Amino acid sequence: MDIIDICFSIMIFIIIVSVVAAVLAASGKIKTDKLVTPLNILMSATFLSVFAGIFPCCYEMVSDDMSGGAVRFLKIIFMTFLNTIQVFTVDAGSDIISGYNETAGNSYILVFSVLSALAPLLTVGFLINFIANISASYRYLFCFRKDTYIFSELNERSFALAYDIVKKEKKSRVVFTGTSEEISGALTEAAEELGAICFAGNILSVDFGRHSKKSHLYFLIMNENDAECIDLSLKLKNNYGERENTELYIFSSSRASEMTVSNINGSSDHSVIRVRRINCIQSMIYHHLYEEGFRIFDRAVKLHKEGDNPEELIPVNAVIVGLGKYGTEMLKALSWYCQMEGYSLRIDAFDSDSDAKDKLEFQCPDLLSEKYNGTETDGESRYTINIHPGINITTASFVKRLKDIHESGKITYVFVALGSDEQNIETASDMRMIAERLGEFPLIQAVVYNPDLSYTLKGVSEYSGKKYEIDFIGDLKSAYSKDVIMSSGLENDALERHKKWGDESEFWKYEYNYRSSAASAIHSKAREHCGITKEKYSEEQIKCLEHCRWNAYMRAEGFVYSSTRNNLAKTHHNLVDYKSLNEEDKKKD
Repeated sequence: MDIIDICFSIMIFIIIVSVVAAVLAASGKIKTDKLVTPLNILMSATFLSVFAGIFPCCYEMVSDDMSGGAVRFLKIIFMTFLNTIQVFTVDAGSDIISGYNETAGNSYILVFSVLSALAPLLTVGFLINFIANISASYRYLFCFRKDTYIFSELNERSFALAYDIVKKEKKSRVVFTGTSEEISGALTEAAEELGAICFAGNILSVDFGRHSKKSHLYFLIMNENDAECIDLSLKLKNNYGERENTELYIFSSSRASEMTVSNINGSSDHSVIRVRRINCIQSMIYHHLYEEGFRIFDRAVKLHKEGDNPEELIPVNAVIVGLGKYGTEMLKALSWYCQMEGYSLRIDAFDSDSDAKDKLEFQCPDLLSEKYNGTETDGESRYTINIHPGINITTASFVKRLKDIHESGKITYVFVALGSDEQNIETASDMRMIAERLGEFPLIQAVVYNPDLSYTLKGVSEYSGKKYEIDFIGDLKSAYSKDVIMSSGLENDALERHKKWGDESEFWKYEYNYRSSAASAIHSKAREHCGITKEKYSEEQIKCLEHCRWNAYMRAEGFVYSSTRNNLAKTHHNLVDYKSLNEEDKKKD
């Protein structure tokens, strides 16, 4: 094998390895930092490939040189290096091969020609990113005394949240990182029109520590890849952990991120940074119930009054279509949210997955246990939850199940959360059609992610003018708003409730305290709406109701009864009826 064949093999090897590495780096499957980025990988690989391609030419050019071996070798290296630089500055190209290396094959010349065309383009891209970062750094200097929100990635979710922040906080500044080659031009232009500062490198490549200590820094890790979110969060915590007025938000619903945040907050170092995990689906469901959940009770009351044979308890009969992340979260929330004096609760959930019930029982075994599900015990949560697995919602079997539910009581609430906006819209309209045939008028809500579509369908009517009266919730703009994510009235209410029995630091430190207090605040607001007040009910009755809610909440979180409390095992000794509690525990309610 001669030198041309050796260099050609090296070129092909470098090209293959670099392409694979760049794809993995762009997808987040390998860790990146200030230097290891997809663009830098391609730049380096192209330089090495061009160097290998030019080396045989320079080798032939000095073949008659009578200098010593070491001197001759250095001449070849420097000549190759200079010619490689010329390729990147468009001063040289494939003519190097064709002009000096008559023995080079067509494949060799073709590959080198492609590299010669690619190299100047990469140079331009590198310079654009470099200049953009210089400009961004210059603009960032003027944010020295402003509260600044720093996003780890520019995507639809982060842009929606940033847009809401800018709209509500005129004096704050928004920064996007990771706005390089993989980001669409339209989104980058929108960010610039918003007045955001855009850095091409990732969030670790910029020193944000050069900021007034009196001003707040908010780091928002919103990458699509969970592993990358966790890795960035750990590194940011190490870099800014001792900085006052700093908050770190990790947007992830994975168990790994929950454990990571728990470990960060529970560490014994001198870190003062506040770290929070945002489960966006749960945040949307909780905020929705806090702001508009009362409509579930209002519709139940209205339909109850219209019934021919009204019962003593007002039935809340909910149908959930789809037990994915949204549907499962809503089912869990309704199990404790609808624990209300004077109301009964039944939930029927449908999913095409034949293992839907088994999966839910794995997550929260006691919630569906025959000991609690469908039973009535004084001082205990009361509900009936029926899971209908393996049901295709576009079949007559689904309609038959709905008719069976109708015969046992009016359907008062429908929540639709399937795989796409189109499915949700179609299914919600089908549910309205079926309900009309049954002579029912439940509150119907469907998850629609696209904000423009959600707005367009608001108040939509069929051709004769009769409205569908379907609520489309959970769109991008409303779900990713500052009030939902960072500074909601719900959060303030939750903190006040937590402070009745614990320190504020514990509220932020442990996610369990935050979620549990939020659920309590949501139910407290609903109780007030339903007239469950101290003026009408005794303290003992309200305590008992709160314990019933807490029992359902804990079971929905996956806890089971045990004589001892073990948070890792998710066991709790207070998962008993209200009368079985000791007086000290009753006071906590």
